[in-house]
Amino acid sequence: KQWYQRRVAITAGSWGTVPSRDHTLNTVDGYFIYLESSWPRIEGDIARIHSPWLIATGHDCSLKFWFHMYGVHIGNLNVFVEDSAHQRSLVFTTNTNTTNDWQPAVVRIGSRPIMRVTFEGVRGQ
Repeated sequence: KQWYQRRVAITAGSWGTVPSRDHTLNTVDGYFIYLESSWPRIEGDIARIHSPWLIATGHDCSLKFWFHMYGVHIGNLNVFVEDSAHQRSLVFTTNTNTTNDWQPAVVRIGSRPIMRVTFEGVRGQ
């Protein structure tokens, strides 16, 4: 299972569910990553994307991101933080099928000296 990077474009099976614009540039020229939930994906399929290992520069770090969850078969979006001992902590989860718009999220991830962030998408029913 995999994540895809793409410019704003409508793909077969995704009509009306992919964003019409990216969040950062608010144009069709930007990029976003997504997890396709149409066939051949089935309920419970999981895809993960990991950041590189990060070194914290402060004592109270936060992760800011925008997400878009709209359409049938929406499952969960989970965000984990992993420390250098490979201990993972769930810091964010949602399964909200929102309006066809970008939603902001700010997550406190603490002060681990070395960490990696994982975004996990789980395909729903």
